[in-house]
Amino acid sequence: LGDAHIWRSVVLRVVLLWLMVLTVPISESIACVCLKGPGPRKALRQAEAVFVGRVQSLDDGFVFLAVYQAWKGIPENVRYIEVYAPDPEACGFRFSLNQQYLVYATDGQPKNWAGSYGNPDAPPGFLTVSECSRTCRLTDGVEDIDKLGPPEWQASVPAQSPRVEEESPNE
Repeated sequence: LGDAHIWRSVVLRVVLLWLMVLTVPISESIACVCLKGPGPRKALRQAEAVFVGRVQSLDDGFVFLAVYQAWKGIPENVRYIEVYAPDPEACGFRFSLNQQYLVYATDGQPKNWAGSYGNPDAPPGFLTVSECSRTCRLTDGVEDIDKLGPPEWQASVPAQSPRVEEESPNE
């Protein structure tokens, strides 16, 4: 009788633990898993656009950037571009206002380097920036820039866009 009681107690505890695990939300830190991506030159070939830009505004997944240099995909007469960076829980890259980035953008369907995982929220016609790309703050992209070689074009600092938002003191 004692062994059966212990057995039921163990089973009950395992079932309760399992139910607790199933009800705990997955944290943002493990919501997106990226495999090791390619080096800078291969990432350049795979991307639709590679450029350096400063974030001018952020609006519900859309990021408006002033473009300073471009290796691929941005015509020389384009000084501002809007890209889509979905919520980080959907593997979108997290941009910060007024920061400069080296951006590797795809054709609207973010990819991890094992293949496309798709994003049903990606608007057609927008370049998309994924957490799984090599996109990084410009200060962290110096090695990439060295390996990418000279850009197709480089601009002096563009005039400030009318869409620039002032950074709030709370950020």
